[in-house]
Amino acid sequence: GSGGGGGGGGDVTAPTEEDTQLLRMLEDETSAGAVHTWYDGETQSRTHTEVTPRYAAMLGMQPAEFVTRLARRDLPLVYHQGDLLANLLYDIAHERCDTVDCYHRMRRGESDQGLLVRCVRRKVYNTMGRVVQVKSQVQ
Repeated sequence: GSGGGGGGGGDVTAPTEEDTQLLRMLEDETSAGAVHTWYDGETQSRTHTEVTPRYAAMLGMQPAEFVTRLARRDLPLVYHQGDLLANLLYDIAHERCDTVDCYHRMRRGESDQGLLVRCVRRKVYNTMGRVVQVKSQVQ
């Protein structure tokens, strides 16, 4: 599904058939869940989001619900309260990294049940050096 604010102008990117096949392969052939987000290179506004069923299920929802709640900025807190500050500080410290590979303890839906997950996040840039896509995998 797609969702999010959508900007005008610039080099807006959207999912290609190759992107769709990659997400399908991740879901079918690995234990990873994935969420890929596309951005308008000029405004840096989110234009599209694709999520695999496995990733959405990690948060206790269906893909369509995930995309809708993401667009409304209404996703559940994915970290236990004790881990939230540490994870936010880690993300801030690594904001300028092209690739981030780390482990987090993630909540499952609204419950307190936790999952130790490996998160790999890669950024894709346009020719002007602006982020146009973020590919995240969670295992």
